[in-house]
Amino acid sequence: MVCLARQSADIRLTVLKEREEFTANLIGSKKSTAIPLTLMVVSNSPPELWHMKTALRRIVIETHNRRWILMNFVNPGLEHPWRISIDNHYMWVVATDGGFVKPQKVQVLTLTNAERITVLVKLDQAPKDYAIRMYALSRLQFLQTYAMLRYPHREFGKMLGDPMPRPDERDSVIEIDGSIKDGAILLDKSELHPYPRVAPPEKADITLRFRATGAPDPYNPYITNCSLNGSPWQIFRGLRTPLALDPHQKFPEPNPVVTGLPLGSVVDIIVENDLPVDIPMYKHNDPTFRLGTGDTKFDWKDVAELQAQHPSLINLQDPPLGYLHDLPAGGWLAVRWKITQPAMTMFHAFRVRYFVLGMQVPMFEGDDHWPEIPEYVKNQPHVDFELPEHMGIFD
Repeated sequence: MVCLARQSADIRLTVLKEREEFTANLIGSKKSTAIPLTLMVVSNSPPELWHMKTALRRIVIETHNRRWILMNFVNPGLEHPWRISIDNHYMWVVATDGGFVKPQKVQVLTLTNAERITVLVKLDQAPKDYAIRMYALSRLQFLQTYAMLRYPHREFGKMLGDPMPRPDERDSVIEIDGSIKDGAILLDKSELHPYPRVAPPEKADITLRFRATGAPDPYNPYITNCSLNGSPWQIFRGLRTPLALDPHQKFPEPNPVVTGLPLGSVVDIIVENDLPVDIPMYKHNDPTFRLGTGDTKFDWKDVAELQAQHPSLINLQDPPLGYLHDLPAGGWLAVRWKITQPAMTMFHAFRVRYFVLGMQVPMFEGDDHWPEIPEYVKNQPHVDFELPEHMGIFD
């Protein structure tokens, strides 16, 4: 992960009018002194606008005597969730990729694949360097890195060119394996309520039932076919004619494609997990409301029946809103959104091994109002080939 910071000479935190009072109350001033900072992979900003220093491949974030700093943590990876903390500092979570949220005071973040979390940090500690620690949670590979949050100060007794010392692990609220230490406050994503309050549509017109699962390929026992809607969606399909050119085409069976999603309809997806691992789930085009999750099988017909029997398991008042939601190991996840425009979208796992092995569902949203595709688009060069006989993942 690479830290790039961008700052203007006279920075002000710009928010929508209805959110200005919330921000001012949080930082104690009508005119914010927060510094926007983004942890990201690339930036188109010219180097003179970057307010950071790199020393022996270590990122240093300068605070410039400000009272607050605003940070965006972004995980662009496909495998590793990250756990993040800042030594001796609390973080106020104020936004996600779904918009502003009711502030939550934490010490540790968990950032899943493709997720963004925005935090405010109060700069009220003694002048020195503080480690921004990042630990990968995937057990496929142990990764750890850190940046430095620097208050203006002078260091004595060091020779020019001496390496920066490694941050003391005793200052961290995270263990080296990514687990949190006793008493540390971990972000609770179920409490990331939208701000201002936003409620989902009361009832669903359509309920889609998916199952995250895997099974050996019948022709190649060394390959696992993963699926969400009964059969895998193979990577090679991305090389064929785009689905959007003809929403009424017939697809060879078996396939996981979902059609019949009228414009204006409210859709629920209930997905169960047969696997013993958490899986981040992502829907293209629109953020979805996370109505609820559980660590058991989903033994109800739909969300309405579950709400009638166990109202505490479903939030229809102010559920978290975002593009990424975790499907618990062996459990279930329920999300809701309203179709507002025709779009060729996809609901899929955002972990590379499950995505590549077929855990994807193409969806024709608003296919009753599909626009006419211009001929020049249809006639663009494309690859055409016969579908493999056995339709395996790597055929």
